[in-house]
Amino acid sequence: MLSKAQIKRHFSGLLTSHSILQDMAGLPTAVQVLRQLDYVVYGWGSLADSAGDALVEAGVGLVHAFGSAQTGTLAALRPSQVTADSRFFRLRHDVHYAVEEVVPASHEPREKYKISVRLPGLSRDLLLDGCISATDRSFHPTEQQETLTTSIGLDENLPGHSMRCALPAFALAALGVAASPAPSISARSPHGYLSTKKPLRRCAGVCTVKR
Repeated sequence: MLSKAQIKRHFSGLLTSHSILQDMAGLPTAVQVLRQLDYVVYGWGSLADSAGDALVEAGVGLVHAFGSAQTGTLAALRPSQVTADSRFFRLRHDVHYAVEEVVPASHEPREKYKISVRLPGLSRDLLLDGCISATDRSFHPTEQQETLTTSIGLDENLPGHSMRCALPAFALAALGVAASPAPSISARSPHGYLSTKKPLRRCAGVCTVKR
């Protein structure tokens, strides 16, 4: 096993999948190595709560990466000094996001939404593939409602990021929601505010879509 000095000299971070990181969370020697890195970036899915909690408690600098083929990485790729919770991750502040409700078919019980993103320098929004459906407290991809439950956490050190939104990883719509007034869907915001056609409700520090 490499010493702490050797690890620091040769490696500063790790990029891996959620499944590999979840296996490593159950190995004490692996956790000791991970905690000596500046950051551990993982993607392609969500960690089990037990694995994420164990890594955070051990002091591992987790970074949950999220992105799409159209837009590239949308998550802030640095460990948060405030939001130490693997269930949440932070989004880039230089991107504008919008959520729009899609009228579901008559046989579908849940509301469906599309997410669009406007990157810096672009004059139009990019519509992400797939739809998401809403439950009482979160959004989920329609194809993975049981498997993807991660929400997005906000960096509470930054203006406009004092709330956490109960939206999961795929629905990168969970950005810093403005309390009042809500920003225009076409406005560029340095804090990645959420624009939505549905009113938002605050309760116990969590922002949810009002059904």
